[in-house]
Amino acid sequence: MIACTYLTPDDTLQVSDMHSKLIKANIALLQGMPAEVQRLLQEVRDDGDLPAVDLPLLLWLDAQSRPTPTDQIEALRLLISQVPPENPYAALARQRLEDEAAYRSPEKPPISTRWQPLALAAAFTLVGVVITLGLVALFNQTQPVQSTADSAADSPATPTPPVLANLPDNSQVLAAERYTARYPAGILQVLALENDSARVVTTGDGLLTTPILGARFYALHLNFECRSGICDRPPEARVSIILNDGTALEPRTGLGIAGQTNLQPVALGRATSGWVIFEVPLVSNVNDLLIAPRISGEFDPITLSLRE
Repeated sequence: MIACTYLTPDDTLQVSDMHSKLIKANIALLQGMPAEVQRLLQEVRDDGDLPAVDLPLLLWLDAQSRPTPTDQIEALRLLISQVPPENPYAALARQRLEDEAAYRSPEKPPISTRWQPLALAAAFTLVGVVITLGLVALFNQTQPVQSTADSAADSPATPTPPVLANLPDNSQVLAAERYTARYPAGILQVLALENDSARVVTTGDGLLTTPILGARFYALHLNFECRSGICDRPPEARVSIILNDGTALEPRTGLGIAGQTNLQPVALGRATSGWVIFEVPLVSNVNDLLIAPRISGEFDPITLSLRE
């Protein structure tokens, strides 16, 4: 529970300093520096009793700078429990929680009560199926019987897809708060990496694939939260890995991890998780992940260290 009190004339200087730090925290949030926001908020808490008028802003900034969507939801619930319901920040928090609830538990569409036309159509369909099956049976009775051996010889062989069960999962889970990039279009986090992955498949047919001779697959599990209307090409930025010799490599298209998803289009406030696959020379090491704007000047490129 955050202590709060009302302003007295003797506290003018201290309150002014607190409010200044809240303003700086708000600016840091807009600049995509959540760690700086949390540092400034902690200074405000350490300064002593917080004026009641500034409590909603502090709780809102705390919620928006939490590292994961789950932490943000927890902080928004705390805000609602401590702030009067008519406060604008409480209204924003309620709206965000309602949106999350609707997204996670969508309502099932109502069942239509106009069943009579459907039943009639189903009856006609059933009659048609029965007549068709009768004609097929009659036609089969007039055809010569072909031996099973001949049928097998005449039928072309159907290739059997490789078994994808029990593929080795060599992924390394990362602390997402240490691998977070914020830019105007959204928030990108690296959840895990898998060096020399042996479970890469082609997204078109789901078949297991291998890298070119002398290379290995390097996979990153990313989480992207949209912050700009419609994000139809997540992560709405150019991502590439930087090797130890300075070479930059972009992700391979048309590849994914067996049984896992790729990043999907989402709207404002929604998040999507998925894997991106890179092809890396066996003799090279991956040093960094570079997040750069698709249009030059939108934001300064961000570098996350991936050195093991």
